[in-house]
Amino acid sequence: MQRQSTGRSNRPGNLAWTNGRSLRLRVSQFAACSCAGSIRKRASVRPHSVFLRRGCILPNRLEPLQEPIGAHWTRVEDLAVPVFDTMIRQAGWHFMWILDSCVRSAFGSSRESASTRALTHALDGIAVRFNAAELESVQDTKCFGFHVATVTLQPRQVQQQTSLDCPNEI
Repeated sequence: MQRQSTGRSNRPGNLAWTNGRSLRLRVSQFAACSCAGSIRKRASVRPHSVFLRRGCILPNRLEPLQEPIGAHWTRVEDLAVPVFDTMIRQAGWHFMWILDSCVRSAFGSSRESASTRALTHALDGIAVRFNAAELESVQDTKCFGFHVATVTLQPRQVQQQTSLDCPNEI
């Protein structure tokens, strides 16, 4: 059973919900604050979206379009993880998958506000030593009139070397 969160069908940017609880991310909209939160911008986020920490060094030939998400992160536009991974590897670099996903929950008056807060908290929860993250899932429940969203991010690392240093954080 599927229904659109806004009541409108087949419009881009609408959230698709199944079973009333889990989000099937066809296309979703997160309101993302840029810089100090004074400017609000809408970002289209899909499963396996790539987020890069600001200042992340990429191979010289790779310059994907990036959209700011909060003060410390950007979202790579229109590239899912498998495509981004292929581009990184073709440049001779490595896009490493790190164990220990980051799961954060937040509540809000709407699905979008709860999801935005949970995404922001999850990005802040990625260890500083990792320069990328992959959106694994978003789930929403409703409790006492509030929406509670749970976002799962997988830490990633973009680098030229083949091995990670082994600090205590891994």
